[in-house]
Amino acid sequence: MANVNREEKSYSFVEEKILPKRKRRVKRILFTVLQAIIFGVVSCFVFICAYPYLSDLLGKPSEPIKLPSTTSAPEKTAVPTATPKPSESPKDRDSISISDIRETQRLYQGIANEVNPSIVTVTMVKKGVDLFNNSYENTNTTSGIILANSGENILILVDYKRVKNSNKIKVTFQNDITVEGTLFNSSKELGIAVIAVSVDKLSVSMIEEIKAAKLGESYVLEEGDPIIALGNPNGYMYSMEQGTITNQVQSAYITDHKVELFNTNIEDNSNGNGIIVNLDGEIIGLISHTFKKDLNENINTCLAISSVKPILELLLNKTQMVYFGVVANDVTSEIASIIGVDKGVYVTEVAADSPAFQAGIITGDVIQSIDDKNVASMTSFFDILSDYRKDDTIKVKVIRTTDNKKEVTLKVTLKTH
Repeated sequence: MANVNREEKSYSFVEEKILPKRKRRVKRILFTVLQAIIFGVVSCFVFICAYPYLSDLLGKPSEPIKLPSTTSAPEKTAVPTATPKPSESPKDRDSISISDIRETQRLYQGIANEVNPSIVTVTMVKKGVDLFNNSYENTNTTSGIILANSGENILILVDYKRVKNSNKIKVTFQNDITVEGTLFNSSKELGIAVIAVSVDKLSVSMIEEIKAAKLGESYVLEEGDPIIALGNPNGYMYSMEQGTITNQVQSAYITDHKVELFNTNIEDNSNGNGIIVNLDGEIIGLISHTFKKDLNENINTCLAISSVKPILELLLNKTQMVYFGVVANDVTSEIASIIGVDKGVYVTEVAADSPAFQAGIITGDVIQSIDDKNVASMTSFFDILSDYRKDDTIKVKVIRTTDNKKEVTLKVTLKTH
């Protein structure tokens, strides 16, 4: 009996020692959890407070510039027109017409005032030596259009021929502040270039004031649509011309791509450059002197903005455009009836020593696919090529119309200009 009591007492003794240990363990766990919570709260607070300074110190990663694009028709702003009542006298009708004209002019001027902050003066300085070995400088000016702020540079679209071979480029913003710019990228075939102004040369307040131009769409343009030319369309900076579109958009085929053109009734000026905007203040065209032919030699010719947006994005992101080396037409029903092939693009010219030339593509070939991707038009041809880079080798399937429509597959190694 005594033994039993000793065992019970021993058991009770052990039990009394175990319980406090469990309590201490629970306390340690709760204390650790509390420390973790306090650490997390403090870390979060420190991170939130330090993030703006770390972000400025390390810099933010730049994202590719994307231009807005849509195929839907933009809403049009109605131009006020006079609607005289039958009972009105000729004097009343004349008064209303003058009032409407003034109102319309105010509308146009208001649109110009909204767009002009996106326009800058670009001065090109070219140095030379005359016959007597004296140094001199020639300066010329043109207009530039602010398209984007990349975070590192303000990117401005200009006429390539104006800025090429310049020793110095100066950009004057609308607040009369002038800074130096550099040639950033260009498309010689389209006659356009992008110049860059480093944001480090501008104050924070000025950067906040800079306004990029709005790009519209040119798919829905019609003859008679009212437009405004801005920039320096008549040779003078910040001048304005009013007019209308005079023809349906026409295609112009260039190396590895096609663009769309339209004309206006604004008189052409060889010293003029700039943009065409609609009544919503959106750019729908770029004044161009590159695509002049006998039919449009003396009229204002413009690059339709929708057709050049893909190229503008490549220029703004400084992406090298790959070079294939053909001029080709969409296979229209008229061309199809002549060559007997109704799909693809019909090659009319192969550039000497180009990748296409070296691979064996010849005039008269109809390109039908690239790496099994169907080529329906020159637009899709360009889009497919844009996914490749220099030295990529692609498989091109063509129909050789000069050899009984024989199907030929060729390997083309792409280059850059």
